[in-house]
Amino acid sequence: MQISKTELDALSLLSKGMTLEDAGKKLKIGEGIHSIIHGFEKEGLISIAENLDEVLALGHEGESHADLGLPERRAISALRGGPVGIRELPERTELEDHEVPVALVWLKKKKWANIEKGLLSLTPEGQKAIAKKGKDEELLELLKRGEQLKSELEGFEEAIKVLKERKDNIITKEVRKFEVELTKQGKEVLGSPKEFVEDDSRKISSLTHKIIKSGSWRGKQFRPYNISQAEEIYATKLHPLRLAIEKIRRIFLDMGFSEATGNFIESSF
Repeated sequence: MQISKTELDALSLLSKGMTLEDAGKKLKIGEGIHSIIHGFEKEGLISIAENLDEVLALGHEGESHADLGLPERRAISALRGGPVGIRELPERTELEDHEVPVALVWLKKKKWANIEKGLLSLTPEGQKAIAKKGKDEELLELLKRGEQLKSELEGFEEAIKVLKERKDNIITKEVRKFEVELTKQGKEVLGSPKEFVEDDSRKISSLTHKIIKSGSWRGKQFRPYNISQAEEIYATKLHPLRLAIEKIRRIFLDMGFSEATGNFIESSF
């Protein structure tokens, strides 16, 4: 088995615990690192454990709430001096009209306020909430600094669930994480690299515009690419209009008509 210098460098970085993303950036091959690790796995140099995770980021409403505070937070700050009428909330709290119903719903859900005869008054839970921020608010502040992996947000499970219920507060995106571990054979390759590293100066790993334009591909070999290791497989089918056209075409051919090709519009001249 022979590997290239780039592949050897990738194996070395992964053996030190570097993430695939960081290794791809360091080697300046980006997503190409995925092709390399699948090749390593096939050769028995590494074992790969794949885990699903989520990346969390602030939505449009979440950005506003991270800056100004949640509507219910702004509402209870106005209730410290005593009961406040629902109609007075926008004036007393600077809540927008569309935020008032949101504040009322979450004051009720969090048991921060009682609503009676159009008046809002703090509950004991609401009194405590004035002095201490909730986990959902802490999470908004954390996400304000940048995206976070769900798996690394220990203790925020309920807060994530709560903010997902709220429109456009957080945006989630599923990501796949790969944990790589060197096998005995992989360690042998790193221990005696000269025995396994091939001269890849005459091999090209990818065909680029620059290589085509310069003609530098002449006299070189292309490194094989294993399409069986593609990360996604998408089933395809013919468009319904194409199926209808083909059906009509077959009917006319079976009736004895013949096909002619040419322009869609023929000039009479």
